[in-house]
Amino acid sequence: MIINGKEREFAYTVEAADEIGKLCKDGDVKNLDSLFAGTGQEGMKNDIKIALILNRAAEDRKAYFDPHYHPEYLTEADFKFFLVPDLTRLEAEFAKVMTADAAVTVETKEPEQTGKKK
Repeated sequence: MIINGKEREFAYTVEAADEIGKLCKDGDVKNLDSLFAGTGQEGMKNDIKIALILNRAAEDRKAYFDPHYHPEYLTEADFKFFLVPDLTRLEAEFAKVMTADAAVTVETKEPEQTGKKK
């Protein structure tokens, strides 16, 4: 997603899930919707908190795999002049990332034929 003229990435890592969970009711990420049960302003602030966590996870992950990469984290100031529609797109972006990164995929293949008959 482009934020303030720069492409920004998000990742839902184990650490990010833990940090987001700590924001949720009962400290459980399964209660993510609890972050949006209050006022609209609280929900918007929580959107930004989640975006910062997911961006930090993406930047840290890139730096882990590329020691020459220097993370450039988003800050709250990057969202100061966001319009509400921008925030809606941000929510969609991190919802997509959280769903995709949390998905479990399993590859299967057909059993090999041994040539033996039963």
